[in-house]
Amino acid sequence: MFSSRLFKKRNVIILAISIVVAVACSGFYYFDRVKSYYDLISSGDKAAASDNFDRAINLYTQAETYRKNSKIDGKIKLAGILKSSKASYDKAVKEMKDKNYLGAVDMFKKMDNHDTKRYKASKNNIEQCRNLYVSDNLSKARASFKNNDFDNADKYLANVFKLDADNKDAKSIKSDIAKAVQEHKEETAKVSAAQANSIPKNEDDNYTPQMAIKLAMEKDELKNSPDLLTYCNNIPEYDSNGKKYFHVFF
Repeated sequence: MFSSRLFKKRNVIILAISIVVAVACSGFYYFDRVKSYYDLISSGDKAAASDNFDRAINLYTQAETYRKNSKIDGKIKLAGILKSSKASYDKAVKEMKDKNYLGAVDMFKKMDNHDTKRYKASKNNIEQCRNLYVSDNLSKARASFKNNDFDNADKYLANVFKLDADNKDAKSIKSDIAKAVQEHKEETAKVSAAQANSIPKNEDDNYTPQMAIKLAMEKDELKNSPDLLTYCNNIPEYDSNGKKYFHVFF
């Protein structure tokens, strides 16, 4: 009887110990999983903060093996957005350094407003690129104007007016070009007139308009008739040798 009681008591103790051990093990297992879950999320957040988005996405994905929820899905999606945004920003900065200002503007515009680290800087860089583009084209327009290359000067000014239609410097250069072109035309006309006047003229040449008409008719084998209308400019012109001639029309 006594041994039977002792046996039952021992079994109860063993059972109790087993239960305690099982509960403890479960607790440790649960604690370990929870700790791993939050450690992965924390590490993912740090990776995202340092712009290591691939690592962040990998850590968040591992965390989802412990517990899948919309919060982690949101972190993975955001990391993807920030990764793309940073790639656009880095490319825009390179284009800006290479003086491809309009190309840089297009890339800066691709910044996502969730990218708080780069979004504001992109807005400032867009304005800076526009100013640099205008300044660069104004400089090229002035250099072209100085070299009397008015066509290229106009081309650079057109680039300026696309971004700043009221740019005072561009308008001033445009006005200077118009004046220079007009002066060039006037100078060309003076040179042409001077060259014309420099041709020797035989004022004693007795060649007349009537003689010019007769010669022209003979050359074209035309016979004089009432139906034939002729016209001859009575103002003589002279060739390079000073010989007088008239323009005859039939």
